[in-house]
Amino acid sequence: EISAFASAEALDAPLPAPVAEIGMIHFTGNIIPHQWYQHITLGSGKPDLPAITILAEIVYRYRPRQTLDKRGKPVPCKHFDGDMFQCTAAYFEAKFGLTKDQTRKALKRLEDAGYIRREYRDIVQQGILRNCVMFIEPVPRMIQAITHPVVATAATSPRAVPPAPAGDPPAPAGDPPSPVGDPPSPVGDLFKGIKITTEIKTTTPNPSITSECPAEPESAGGSGHQDEGSNAEDHPAPDEREPAPAERRPTLVYPVKLTQREREDIVAQVHPLPTEIAQQILDVIQARIQGGASIRTNPAAVLRGIVRKYHADPDSFDPSSGFHIADQRRQRAEAEARLRRAAEVQRIESAKRAVAPPLCAPRQRLEGHRRFVETAMRTLRGG
Repeated sequence: EISAFASAEALDAPLPAPVAEIGMIHFTGNIIPHQWYQHITLGSGKPDLPAITILAEIVYRYRPRQTLDKRGKPVPCKHFDGDMFQCTAAYFEAKFGLTKDQTRKALKRLEDAGYIRREYRDIVQQGILRNCVMFIEPVPRMIQAITHPVVATAATSPRAVPPAPAGDPPAPAGDPPSPVGDPPSPVGDLFKGIKITTEIKTTTPNPSITSECPAEPESAGGSGHQDEGSNAEDHPAPDEREPAPAERRPTLVYPVKLTQREREDIVAQVHPLPTEIAQQILDVIQARIQGGASIRTNPAAVLRGIVRKYHADPDSFDPSSGFHIADQRRQRAEAEARLRRAAEVQRIESAKRAVAPPLCAPRQRLEGHRRFVETAMRTLRGG
């Protein structure tokens, strides 16, 4: 930081070459104010680095950037489409090298502290219905409070200076809008007019998805790093949004012969994906394993490459190599269903036969008496 008081000699001295050269570089991207390290902390009092990093990214997405209109006049615009920034936990994991658990807990701590607000919506993206998509926005009042505490306190104090008369321009505050050329939001285009809803959507079942009972996949950290906030939270925080039993995704069928480490890595990678796409990617991996294709690293690394390409261009993903895996799974499910129905019919028939014997003994005795009488009559007649 530059000292508020500098000597005349220091002001007259030329800048060092590195300082002058760095001053010529135009920097863009996230900004982390120093005050955040004192306000966003863990239970131990240490800075909550995952939460600080994620909050800086969210605030950056909401900082207006400038572009030029047809007449060359600067016009402020936003970094994302729609009314809120759409993002997944996997985006923060990939960009900042965080684990799934670190990202989930950091978002929960930011939301509980009031720095961000999240919504979950059902949207149609590239012709596919996606349920419970996360949208995030910062809370400007809280960001102001931790970035400029003195200004925020003066604004809420009853003895604060009265506002300026109407018509005076507001005093500039914060950083200037980002320059032209900053990258847009990492998410794809959204359909206009999306609405918040809590209705449960029902879609046509796909052969890639099993009909087993719904269950959530086991939680797993993709990179295996220790959580930086483990000292503050001994118990894992609840998920961002605990789904109701009717909303839970069907069970995914994972490739066989995976190690525990590979399975945990794969679970973490496919969990943010739509169920249909996730199962198709898993079927492609299973087809490669069954086909004897050489996998130089491990199935989790191959899947990571497929998921990366899917995020870059969803239309480039070709699931056809795994269709026979889905067809085999469907045939096995149908055969198991037929066996269950046959076993149920056999059980019902056995129960009926178990109830019938008490009525059979009297009938046998009556039949024996009838035959005895008929034999005796024939004997008496001389037959």
